Amino acid sequence: MEKRHRDELRTRFRGALPDARILTLGIPDDYEFMAADLVALLHRLVPGRLNTVNPKDP
Repeated sequence: MEKRHRDELRTRFRGALPDARILTLGIPDDYEFMAADLVALLHRLVPGRLNTVNPKDP
C-alpha cells in the first residue's frame, strides 16, 4: 500500500475504522498478484513493521 492508498481509505471509511493507524509499506503498485518477488518483499517487511505497533487497549 502506498500513502495515496492509505489516504483514500481514511477518506472513504472515516469513522468506520476502529483505529486511526493504517500502516503503509511503501511498496509501489507494480507487481502482479502473488508475484514471487512481492511475496518475498512482504515476508521481509511486514514482521518488522508489525513489531513496531502497540495495540490500543480496548
